[in-house]
Amino acid sequence: MLDIDVTPKTAIDAFNEKSYLKALIYSIYLNKADLINQFINKIPVENIQILSNKMPFNAVGALLDFLSEKLSTDSTLELCLL
Repeated sequence: MLDIDVTPKTAIDAFNEKSYLKALIYSIYLNKADLINQFINKIPVENIQILSNKMPFNAVGALLDFLSEKLSTDSTLELCLL
């Protein structure tokens, strides 16, 4: 159980404080596709490998589900993978 209330506002606040991993985990926990999408598109490229290495295992599946769905509907994500 988390010690704080996880809300979209706490996720956005974490992102604005450059706590990208925390923000992404919060958005996954909330199952808010719009927040996940917003954060994925705005995380600085140099932080992606660090976030990938620190992502909790229980959040990886949900993130991969989101990304696979996004790939099937959004060609801009395909460009990011190139």
